[in-house]
Amino acid sequence: MPNREKLQHILTQLSDIKSTVKKVDTDPVVFPRRYPGTADRETVALIAASFAFGKVSGILKAVEKVLTPLGPTPADTLRAIKETELKELYSDFNYRFVRPEGLTAFLAGIRHILLSRGTLNPLVIRENPLETADNFYRQLLKGSGNRAALCRSNLLADPKRGGPAKRWMLFLRWMVREKAPDFGIWKHLISPSELIIPLDTHILRISRYLGFTGRKSPSMRAAMEITRCLAELDPADPLRFDYAIAHLGIDGICPREQKSRHCEICPLQEVCSEGRIAGNTKSKEGLNIQ
Repeated sequence: MPNREKLQHILTQLSDIKSTVKKVDTDPVVFPRRYPGTADRETVALIAASFAFGKVSGILKAVEKVLTPLGPTPADTLRAIKETELKELYSDFNYRFVRPEGLTAFLAGIRHILLSRGTLNPLVIRENPLETADNFYRQLLKGSGNRAALCRSNLLADPKRGGPAKRWMLFLRWMVREKAPDFGIWKHLISPSELIIPLDTHILRISRYLGFTGRKSPSMRAAMEITRCLAELDPADPLRFDYAIAHLGIDGICPREQKSRHCEICPLQEVCSEGRIAGNTKSKEGLNIQ
């Protein structure tokens, strides 16, 4: 890994808690933060993470539309509600591939887990994020009442089909890591060191520029390669850098289109292959990265 010490220094500053907290309001993690109860926070985190595909503005609107009918205690509401009532609540729901029948099947799957297990954490396989994701996937399908509609909805990805399982890993990051913006509810079940990075297009692209992986397509192999590189920088908590790297893309500093990039103000420019090509290796003074 080139410039390891420099990279570690910059990413540590970018991952500063104050910088992270400022961005929470524009991230789906804002939703579980509203609910103090453990069962509610788990339930809302699963819903919000499952909708984390598409543009952020659309995601936030869609999750809001799902949560509003569930009231101040979503877990209790789902335990008490009948499937026919669920269908009535979301009869006009529409977000990308998610139609009313797919959404109600998904919520019915969560309801099944809550009624049979009390909360979601009994499904956690200790120290094994991938097996945990697979357990959730299968239990949600089992309790959905409409497997076909749920599969069509794109709300669930099979974590063992080789894809990056980004939304499962996002959900687990929220539940396991204790530092902001995450919650640490399951820190006694899975160590932060065992987590796998939630691999989106921003993380993959920027990780390639930083030399973490040479892969161009998102996959579980790519996610694990990137996670191993981040573990060299922080073995106990490799995902502490996830949020900062992702937001370089989300915030428009490092978009996909080369002509739209702002390498001259990116704090990672000096250790980034694309940044070095851009020419100016000095970070913007206002970012206070030295």
